[in-house]
Amino acid sequence: MDASTPRAPPSTFGWLMKLWMKLTGVDADRLSRCPQQDHDNVRALGELMLLTFIYQALLFVAVGHEVFASFSQFRPDIAAISIFVPLFVMFIDSYVVMRSSLRIPLDLAQHSEMISPTIPI
Repeated sequence: MDASTPRAPPSTFGWLMKLWMKLTGVDADRLSRCPQQDHDNVRALGELMLLTFIYQALLFVAVGHEVFASFSQFRPDIAAISIFVPLFVMFIDSYVVMRSSLRIPLDLAQHSEMISPTIPI
């Protein structure tokens, strides 16, 4: 296979790709019709979201234990809250930012007759 030849997208998705699609809000039917670079973009965005979640959770656990726990004490309540906050942020990013940014081009394509081809300055 030549390096300039694009790879064909897979016809079915594995469990990890389904997780990335769930995190980024991508529809499986639409993604199956897209080129491989779109699959790679979904994978990269999902990985970024998961790594950001892990980083924020570890940071909040460390800071929470430094502030609220005594020396060498592990408190599960601090850990649970510290994991909940970045999980909540990740879901907000997934639903508000990712899904709405994927929806905007569709709305523009459906209502293209309402958009003027020339915009006066």
